[in-house]
Amino acid sequence: MKHFRLSLFTALFLSFISLGNLAIAQGETKQTENTFKPAKFKENLNSKKATEKSNLTRLEGWVWLSYIIGTDGIPKNLEVIDHSEKGYSLKVSFQFIKNFRYYPAKINGKPVESGATYLLRHSVAFVGSNNDGITPGFRNRYNEARKLLGENKPVKAKAVLDELAQTNAKNLTEQSLSAWLHSMYFAHLKNWPAYGEAVQSAHHLRKYLPTKMAIENSQNLRDHQIFKKHYADAISTIYSMRHIKNAELDDETLQAMLKPINDLINAPTPIVLETTLEQDFVWMHGIVRDTLNVSFNEGEINLAELRCRNTHHILPAGEIKQFKVPAHYRGCALTLKGTPGTKVVVTEEGGLGVRY
Repeated sequence: MKHFRLSLFTALFLSFISLGNLAIAQGETKQTENTFKPAKFKENLNSKKATEKSNLTRLEGWVWLSYIIGTDGIPKNLEVIDHSEKGYSLKVSFQFIKNFRYYPAKINGKPVESGATYLLRHSVAFVGSNNDGITPGFRNRYNEARKLLGENKPVKAKAVLDELAQTNAKNLTEQSLSAWLHSMYFAHLKNWPAYGEAVQSAHHLRKYLPTKMAIENSQNLRDHQIFKKHYADAISTIYSMRHIKNAELDDETLQAMLKPINDLINAPTPIVLETTLEQDFVWMHGIVRDTLNVSFNEGEINLAELRCRNTHHILPAGEIKQFKVPAHYRGCALTLKGTPGTKVVVTEEGGLGVRY
């Protein structure tokens, strides 16, 4: 399976790069409505569903994109956070997003730039029918692999899982189930990096999973994000569970799930995390403290930014020492891109400095 970046906020349709849920969970007070207004989707200028095509391959895919909404409401500075191995077109994806129009974010009535993310699905349509089901071949291999895992036969299960992913997982429904089953396999092996990739992929496609499976996968992703110290992502994942079809998450349960994350965020120790940059992808990390340090080796950084709900801040493309995030910045994500293999260490210190 390809390497999926476990980073900024779970992919939600038209989700703005935001720590809104974090701020609410922390008890932050929102500024008055006439001080700051977030960007709002206005219209889609695409003449049709550009993500749909009619062919006989059944192969579908997805692309997770980050971009800046300009003061004119037009998306720009598009970057790829992640994508499926097959079944997508970056050219089509970029053009589709560029045809979105927004009411820009405003501070005191003045338009400002803001960050956004979008999970664009490339789907296949057939005349008179959809492409959402699973084939008998997929079902047979899926059941066989699940049975082998239950019998503790990981070597035999791997061969079936590889065939399932490479040959049978064509549409997004099959890809979601394949990712879920792969996450169980990697958990059995205690291969946590690959496990994290699989649960993130399944979460992107959670609308195609059965309710119980989608909830369990979200819980698994949350736990992995906490382990990786992606606390803002973990909070967003918890809130996204409220939108799983037929799922019930009351306020008491939600707050209980948030508490251990808030305790980690508010702990006095610095938050230190490491990553390795990859070819053609940006790495994004939701900021939960007000002071940043970024160091790197074995490569170079050529893009470093804060993409926030109310601003777009260009950082020096190199080592960053004791950068104090301005108090009025809202919902910011550190965004980095560089030569493949560049090893980056990010340290967050101070208090909760980025508000909703």
